[in-house]
Amino acid sequence: MKKQINLFYHLPKELSLDAFLMWLFIFLERNESVHSIRNQFFDTLILKPEDRGKKVSDLEARRKSHIWENSTDIVLEFKLDGEPRTILFENRISSMTAIKGYETLYTALYGIVYIKMGAFEHQEALLAQKRGYTIKDIPLLLTSLQPLIPYSSIIAHYCEYLEENYGVTARKAVGDDINSEHLYKLRSKYMRFLVR
Repeated sequence: MKKQINLFYHLPKELSLDAFLMWLFIFLERNESVHSIRNQFFDTLILKPEDRGKKVSDLEARRKSHIWENSTDIVLEFKLDGEPRTILFENRISSMTAIKGYETLYTALYGIVYIKMGAFEHQEALLAQKRGYTIKDIPLLLTSLQPLIPYSSIIAHYCEYLEENYGVTARKAVGDDINSEHLYKLRSKYMRFLVR
């Protein structure tokens, strides 16, 4: 019965992540009651280690980019301690072809985040890192969302969907971004979810 009332069980995986992230960035900007937690979310999922703890404000997200129309999934502009920043988000289920060379097109980006709703292959992780992507996995996404659950049933439903559909839980401790060696070690853990 739970799955019938949770919208995310009825959406295609990649599109549900895009839609959820767009909604989440709007929610984080417009809902003043979560502004203090917004920084925690950014520290966990988005900011570089040297920028964690800095103030995040003025979020503006859009689907696609006017620069790379029909290319990147989400463009997020925000201020970090008052300085403007731009991040591109690529969200994929299983395609390595999604890794494009944005770093050669626009060097003023704060970062390019690659979130994959499935297991990362070792070669895929190496290519992503070579092209300047910061790789984020499902447990890290779930960890970043946990403090926001009490503020929205949509966030609670999305976390439930991630836990049940991918068999993952939030990380107990947040470290640096995952790298290809870390992914290689985790590969066997996720492999069983690829055959679903």
